[in-house]
Amino acid sequence: MILRSRLARYVPPFDVIAAVEWRETPHDCLNRIQKRFQDAQVAVRSSAHNEAAGVIGQAGRYRSFGPLGANSRDALTRAIASVFTSYGHGHPTDAVLVQAWVSDSVVALGVTSADATAFAGTASLSYYVGECTRAITAGWTNVSRFWLTQNATPARHWPSAVRRAFALLTKIELALGRTALELEIAVDRRGRLRLLQVTPSTRPSHRAPATVLEKRWSTVESVYRKRAHARDGELGRSPLFGLMPDWNTAELLGEHPRPLAASLFNALIADQAWRNARINLGYRKSSVHPLLGYFAGRPYVDVRASLGSLIPGGLPDALALPAIEAGIDKLGQHPELHDRVETDLFPTCAGFANECSEQLREAGVGKAAQSTWQAALIAMEPIWEQFSTLPGVIGDVPESMRNVTEEVWRWGAGARSLVRSLVPVRRRLALPFAMHARLAFVARFQLYSLVTAGALSQERLEYILSCVSAVNSIAGVNARQAGVLRPATFDICVNPVRRDVDADWTPVTAPAAFITLTTQERRAVSSLLRSLQLHTDAASWLRLAQLRIELRERWKYALSQALSYWFSALTRWGQLHDLSAEDLSYLTVKALDANRDPKALQHQIAVARRRYDVDATIKMPLLISSRSDFRASVEPALRPTFLGRGRVSGPLCIIGRHTEARRIAAGTVVLMHAADPGFDWIFAYPFAALITCYGGPHSHMAVRCVELNVPCVLGCGETVHGVLQAAACTTIDFDQRHMMVDA
Repeated sequence: MILRSRLARYVPPFDVIAAVEWRETPHDCLNRIQKRFQDAQVAVRSSAHNEAAGVIGQAGRYRSFGPLGANSRDALTRAIASVFTSYGHGHPTDAVLVQAWVSDSVVALGVTSADATAFAGTASLSYYVGECTRAITAGWTNVSRFWLTQNATPARHWPSAVRRAFALLTKIELALGRTALELEIAVDRRGRLRLLQVTPSTRPSHRAPATVLEKRWSTVESVYRKRAHARDGELGRSPLFGLMPDWNTAELLGEHPRPLAASLFNALIADQAWRNARINLGYRKSSVHPLLGYFAGRPYVDVRASLGSLIPGGLPDALALPAIEAGIDKLGQHPELHDRVETDLFPTCAGFANECSEQLREAGVGKAAQSTWQAALIAMEPIWEQFSTLPGVIGDVPESMRNVTEEVWRWGAGARSLVRSLVPVRRRLALPFAMHARLAFVARFQLYSLVTAGALSQERLEYILSCVSAVNSIAGVNARQAGVLRPATFDICVNPVRRDVDADWTPVTAPAAFITLTTQERRAVSSLLRSLQLHTDAASWLRLAQLRIELRERWKYALSQALSYWFSALTRWGQLHDLSAEDLSYLTVKALDANRDPKALQHQIAVARRRYDVDATIKMPLLISSRSDFRASVEPALRPTFLGRGRVSGPLCIIGRHTEARRIAAGTVVLMHAADPGFDWIFAYPFAALITCYGGPHSHMAVRCVELNVPCVLGCGETVHGVLQAAACTTIDFDQRHMMVDA
């Protein structure tokens, strides 16, 4: 009634049918609806008692129907009964909302109060352009999300409907005297906001004291101010930081890693190995600076440093600078490309479809400079070929892994000794892995480029990629040894798979496959190779591309196994000093190296734990280009990688880092946050498809799924992942490239 009187211009006509009255007097309910709406069309929507319960809500699980004719009693009866049935066990306060159909909707919005989101002091808004008002809760992939902290104002460049919807939320909160609400809004063709539903949220509150939050936000902004300035030797004026533009840190570490995982990744890769690997392969000798910056505990890639390290060696800085600036600007304008920088924005290897010139042209680089850049990229190819085919490169994997793990155990008498043992891990495993990871990206990029250039069909590319063997070609890492891996390479709190697995468990491996080309394909590929001055035949080049992808997988397995042994040794040391694995996860490598008294470490652990818990309640943006992004940020409609064909439907099976290796029912759709070699146990079971929150076309799971012909959607993003977590089952349309929640 309050909404009807104070916000009448926003609310379409509606009626509420309680569960008890529908059960006892359904005919009276239908008569009332017909009298109220007469010949108009209506929507039948869910209004369950737990619609906004849990961390991410339940609306996506319940059915809704429309448009329906108000005079169609049979259709209304079926629709209302179906919505009630979708609730499951009945509750006295369950109801169904019958509402005038908004026939000219062009935008759908879902708004959640700051006190009802999983992040303290931050309201959220989901934004979908299209006629379907249910798109927000249906799990579709083309939904953007806006986040706004309390006392902050929406950014001026945000859509008008978004800014007005946040203002409407404030108005409704004042009218109802509640600050934990969920709104569903449609925007009609005249730009009017049509309030479809207001639901009091029953989600657990994560509200932290305002003074604590303000202090942390201020600290984060201060850290950003210091890091935003260009460092010595860096190219580019504009700062930009992102979770996924390089090295897929959100996939490898998680969106918010604990201190040990973050510092370990820095020590092995992000401080030096990432840069040295690229220099060894012929890229520019970039400045000696870490790749990552940490804001509120999140690992952000410094895009300026990343692009500066991917310039071909010998290219003058004056030619590189405009492309770096243009790449940063375009990524800031199109954040949905945050995990596709090299494929869409910045040339880092030569392609067969003129990709380099196209990207540089869009960056405003002239034709002469484009030719110089292309020549510099081609000049690195002999270095790459020499490295990939060095005698002993393949055999070195198990030997290096064995030597390193022996050193880890030999050094494992104390924390400081274990830190010292990371030196050979970095030198013998992390650095080669970083180099092979770079060349594996080049191989996959150039294979896809053959399709763009018309030399191969998409079907033939999929066949070639299926010939890659990610597991059974790994000498020294068989199914039993793979059991020592952890389903989160850098997380000490995760146990190795072998502790939880049945004795007869064996990961699925693909049968040996060989690349064969038709005469026409061989001629087309050979012609393109000659155009890039690559003097090799098509079959040999394809075998080299296959080898590069396999080598990355072999070295990644080796690094994962060595780190698992390292964590086991550290856990054993912690037990001697009454420190659990969780306690150790809040320490840094530097703290372990300081060899402090265990009591002093306990104090440091307590401080780090409190800081981590507060940071976990802060919503951080996908990309950071200015201080204002911390208070008002946007998660764009992402572009997940769909690998597969046709439609797949099935119940969802959620797998996490701490999920025990257990039987996965046939036909289920596996949902996980991110995946690495430690999750390979899932392939022992015939599930229907895989969905990950983080990941991409060059990730480990992309290689494994193509190898084993498993359909997958990689990198769906936090918003869709959250909707799917609350759903019972899903349908994936690989041809149309979207997902939806099944009622």
